[in-house]
This record gives sequence, structure tokens and C-alpha cells, in this order.
Amino acid sequence: MVIMGLWVAVIVWGLVRFRPRWVRGLVAEQVRTKRSLRRAVGAVLLRQRQWADNLVRQDQVGGVVLSMPLALVWPPLALVAGLGAWWQPLRQMRLVEQKQRQAVVRELPDVVDLFALSFSAGLTVPLVAARRVPVRLLFPLVTCILPAFGLLTVVPLVAGSFQSLTA
Repeated sequence: MVIMGLWVAVIVWGLVRFRPRWVRGLVAEQVRTKRSLRRAVGAVLLRQRQWADNLVRQDQVGGVVLSMPLALVWPPLALVAGLGAWWQPLRQMRLVEQKQRQAVVRELPDVVDLFALSFSAGLTVPLVAARRVPVRLLFPLVTCILPAFGLLTVVPLVAGSFQSLTA
């Protein structure tokens, strides 16, 4: 029994560890975009509890409940699967929080430089923020507003002038 459990652990570890990155990305994207059975089971079980709106807790409870049938096959495997199902949503939440912190840290030098430059020029905090907004709005301005402006103002004028030339 122990040898069988070790082989199962080695096979699962190999599948997770040596999967190509693009396959891992596809699987992660599919998990993120659809509601999982684990979360649905957890939501049903936590319906009356104080954690009913906590998605991480729903994932944990649902994963533990879904791992219980493994106890019929081999009880230690159910224990390991239950612990993994409880730990994995916490790990995922921590990874997301870490990525968000890293994104803030990456942006921080730019913001500090912008504030230092603006304060040295004598601008206040609202003016500094107002100077940053046009840079962020440049893409929507160029792709949406300017073409709409051209279609609504310039095109009728050009069409009218062509009509007057032919008449």
C-alpha cells in the first residue's frame, strides 16, 4: 500500500512539475474563468455561515468535501488530498496578493519621480494627478474619440463640399 501511495504521489508530482508552461497557463486560465465544482459545493455548505461570501473559504470547504470519497480507496490519500485542498486556495490567494504588491512596487519609482519632478516645478498633488491622467487616456482618445469626432464633423463637411462641387 505504501509503495502504491508513493507511486501515485510521484506521478502527480511529475504531471504538475513537468507540464509545459503554455499548458499550465491554459489550465490556470480555464480555472479562473469558470465557476468550479469545488466552489459550488463550498457555497452550498457555507450558505448559513458567516463565511458565505468568502470565496477562499468556499474553495477550501468544497475541496475537502470532494476529497472525502478517497477515504474509501485509501484513508491516508484522503487525508493528504484534504490537506492539499485546504491549502491550495490560500496559496493561490497569497500568490495573487504577491503579484499585486509587485505591480505596485514596479510602479512606485515612476510615481515618486513624477511627484518629485512636479513638486520641484511648484505643482500641487491634484495638479500632479491631473498631469498623469492624459497619458493614461491617450489610447481611448486616439482609438475612440478622435475617429468619432472625424466621422461626425469632418466627413459631413467634406461630403457637403463634394456635393456643392458636382452641382
